[in-house]
Amino acid sequence: MDKAKIKSKIQHCIQTIKTQYTQLSQKLGGDSNRAKDENQKSYSQYILYAVIIVLINLVGLTLYFRLDLTKNSVYSLSPISKEVVSSLEEPLTIKIFFSDDLPAPYNAVYRYLQDLMVEYDSAGNKYFSYEFINVEKNKDAAGDFGIYPVQIREIKNDQVKFRNAYMGLAIIHGDLIEKIDSITEPEGLEYRITTLIKKMNGKIDSLLKLKEPIIVTLYASSNLPIPGMQNLNERVYAEVQKCNIRNYNKIQYRYIDPLQNPQGNTLAQMYGLPMLKWPRFTTMEGKSVEPGQGMVGIVVEYNNKFETVQILTRSIFGQYAIGDLTRLEDMLNAAIDNLISINPKVGYIVGHGERDINDEQNGAAQFRKMIGDMYDLVTIDITKNEIPDDIATIIINGPRSMY
Repeated sequence: MDKAKIKSKIQHCIQTIKTQYTQLSQKLGGDSNRAKDENQKSYSQYILYAVIIVLINLVGLTLYFRLDLTKNSVYSLSPISKEVVSSLEEPLTIKIFFSDDLPAPYNAVYRYLQDLMVEYDSAGNKYFSYEFINVEKNKDAAGDFGIYPVQIREIKNDQVKFRNAYMGLAIIHGDLIEKIDSITEPEGLEYRITTLIKKMNGKIDSLLKLKEPIIVTLYASSNLPIPGMQNLNERVYAEVQKCNIRNYNKIQYRYIDPLQNPQGNTLAQMYGLPMLKWPRFTTMEGKSVEPGQGMVGIVVEYNNKFETVQILTRSIFGQYAIGDLTRLEDMLNAAIDNLISINPKVGYIVGHGERDINDEQNGAAQFRKMIGDMYDLVTIDITKNEIPDDIATIIINGPRSMY
């Protein structure tokens, strides 16, 4: 409600109170002799107070507004957040998954999230809604949205204990789903939520404008003797299909076995997938394995651009294996976001030993993930190419050789 309407309502209520007061005074006051009667005067005042209280409650029913009296307005939405939720053109729902009886400081996070949702709902239009889910009764629902419990610490009876708790939320907008699966502090939460909503708005527009499909290709050598290769094609396909449904069916899946396809090795090497070599050895089951080489990895392509998704992991003992695929859908979505250019581009300079933005162990993959909601990192090898005109910002991250 705008200020003009609020002012008009208040003036109307004040005038109503004045009118009621005048009528009561005329009715109960009578002539000058009766006005002096103390009992009648007291009775008149009680009725007047009752009328005022009733009118104030009527005002409260019709005139609703919130005031944030905290320093720096920590419980008020920023102007950009209000603009984002008030201009939605399709239904958007935020589902919150929080465990009950959380210890401090996590219970304060839950209360802040409740207040924040009220603010979003107050500023949003008819397409915005939110829902707090009873996780104890709907644990499967949390898993369906990729929300999993995190380990927290609590102190009871002077003892430190650890327990698993749900502290996440999912945002559903059209066919798209984004999530925040570990909300352990209130700082920056509004920024993260609003950023995701803006990102989803842009992604829907970009996906609907695509003229060609996004190609997701699994390169997997069938002779690769590492754990996790069994039914890999079927398992990857299942994750890609889930991702496809949530990306407006714009994904096309392919499987290439470099061992059977003469061009497979060349293509995989062009995309930078690691080549594994092994000597003759005998497995723990007594099976003899011939020496050979192979590779495994996923490539996501669109409009002459590509992103690699690594599913190969290595243990501390140096043994290779296929990693956990439960996070594959998230990794595919991140790659798609980068390819269809939802966010502003930032150049990431390579060619002089800079940290690899795809390396999660020793590179800058975590940094890329942190800023991925707002910016697209574009790799630029300045030893081969010039910086494109559409990139105004570049990052030089730890070069190991002179320029």
